[in-house]
Amino acid sequence: MKTKPTVFISHASEDEHLGRAWMELIQSIPGKAEVPYLAEDMRRGIGSGEKWAENIDQALSDAEVTIAILTPSSNNRPWILWESGVAYGRDKVFVPISCYLDKDKINPIFQRFQARNVTTKEAAGELCKELFFPNEQLSDFQQTVFDAALQQYEDMVSKHKVIAQTHGLFNDHFHNHDRAKKLDGYWLADWDFYDEKGKLKAYERDELCIWTTDDRLRAVGYNTKTGIDRLGEIAKFYPIEGVVSSSGWIALSFWSAAEIQYCGAILLQDDGTGLCFKGTWEGYSTQEFGIEASLKKGKVTLKKILKADINPALDFMNQENRSVTCAELASAISKNEEITLRILNHLTIINKVQKRGESEWVIGSD
Repeated sequence: MKTKPTVFISHASEDEHLGRAWMELIQSIPGKAEVPYLAEDMRRGIGSGEKWAENIDQALSDAEVTIAILTPSSNNRPWILWESGVAYGRDKVFVPISCYLDKDKINPIFQRFQARNVTTKEAAGELCKELFFPNEQLSDFQQTVFDAALQQYEDMVSKHKVIAQTHGLFNDHFHNHDRAKKLDGYWLADWDFYDEKGKLKAYERDELCIWTTDDRLRAVGYNTKTGIDRLGEIAKFYPIEGVVSSSGWIALSFWSAAEIQYCGAILLQDDGTGLCFKGTWEGYSTQEFGIEASLKKGKVTLKKILKADINPALDFMNQENRSVTCAELASAISKNEEITLRILNHLTIINKVQKRGESEWVIGSD
């Protein structure tokens, strides 16, 4: 190792305070090491048009020591894993360190390296000595400066403990990806609300496209509010996201994608079939563009749109090769007109059919 090795500190954006604390701690040891590479500075400092991964790759290649900071926020982050893998693969000194993280919670990839817990000033000081001045003593003045930096480091770690642990809640929440994945697809949504007298009345009938990621459920709703067309194409949709529990409960939030100011929350549960979810909703909403939103409560039912419902309608319209009415299609596929109209609306949304006039549809789109 060189007399004054360069150090790369890999950390998540939420742990910037730890990254900078380690940079300041290392720099408090005169002449022993330098920290020219702080991961988050490099990620932010490189323009969107540049290949910033290549720049970080070069920085990792230049550094003699790489320190990977593991916390509840960073423990499973792809970029921490990638930067650590590059450093280890190039036979450089690689040290994973942990804060606010129980030993058994550390990612197995890092457990093989015996990640060091550096919550205390004693642990941090011992690691610095091993890395940067293993066979020598600091002068009295250097030791005084280093001790002050260690105390400042420990104070910072203690101050941010609760903040760091709460950030980690978003990585370990109860979202069940496998259950959520089964919801992928199109759903018909029936929204009802309680009027001023407490009576349940129809509010909106629209459609949701649902998909899932590793940590949340996402959906886009097709807005059916009166007058929404005046706001442009994107205003016809509204975003929804939330999580699915292992027992099948779905907790979602929704908000406006346009000038209509509405937002709220939804709680749903499977009826046991996997094809229908029922629950409640509450939020600020309005049925018509131009009318001020107000607080409303109600019930909602989601029913999955199946290919078994769609395919017969498409087959009939392809065979006819002409405009058909809802009544004609309902008779042909043996569905009532309400269900048939929803099928036609769905096919219109996904550009399989095109509406002609007020009451006719034709196969294909413009």
